[in-house]
Amino acid sequence: MTDVRVGVTVSTAKGADGVLASRVSGGIETKRLGWMVADDGRYRVTLELAVLCSDSRGLLIGEHRQPLMLTISKADYEKSLSSGLTYNLSIPVSQRPSAVKVIVYDPGKDLLGSASWRPGR
Repeated sequence: MTDVRVGVTVSTAKGADGVLASRVSGGIETKRLGWMVADDGRYRVTLELAVLCSDSRGLLIGEHRQPLMLTISKADYEKSLSSGLTYNLSIPVSQRPSAVKVIVYDPGKDLLGSASWRPGR
């Protein structure tokens, strides 16, 4: 899935509340996304984001699914064309994941991108 380039890094630790969580972060390339210019001059795009954490058997141990409605200034839009946008999520997991997959979908332009992570790779 390479319409949109996506990056991912993962770290897992227990928080102060004792809950095990994976910190999933990375970047999303913005050049091909279906940006719309709003009346106020800002740029808007709506994406679907899914993060799937699985164990060594491929069973789901944590997930995050959310529509992202991004609105940014023209200056931030122009900057994102060269550096992309970053995301940073904390996902509660039942154990340390053996794999994490991030999927980004732009329904406006029917573009799809994904990235996978495994420990030590």
